Amino acid sequence: MKYITLILAKQKLLYTGFGLLAFVLLVGFFAFLDYRDDQELAQQSGGPADPPPGVIDLVIDVQKRALVVLNDGVPYKEYRVAVGKSSTPTPIGEWKVVWKDYNWGTGFGS
Repeated sequence: MKYITLILAKQKLLYTGFGLLAFVLLVGFFAFLDYRDDQELAQQSGGPADPPPGVIDLVIDVQKRALVVLNDGVPYKEYRVAVGKSSTPTPIGEWKVVWKDYNWGTGFGS
């Protein structure tokens, strides 16, 4: 009887170890994805750029979480952006930029 109890205890310990290892690998995988995303963002230039010639339009694709700069209707540059939550959705429509700043502060709704 002692032998069976010992085998069951070892088996339980083995399953716990595998479960813990799987959890650590999963957390590490998602941490790596987040790190890689941060590295990609860090490689993008953050300073102001000279505007292209022609008519400039900004289009935000909420589904792709992207802001596209159009130069005479042709995509010129694309940036990743944050969008609203379901409780505070991103407003849809045509808007005019009346003020902008390089470092304007914290996010809306956070």
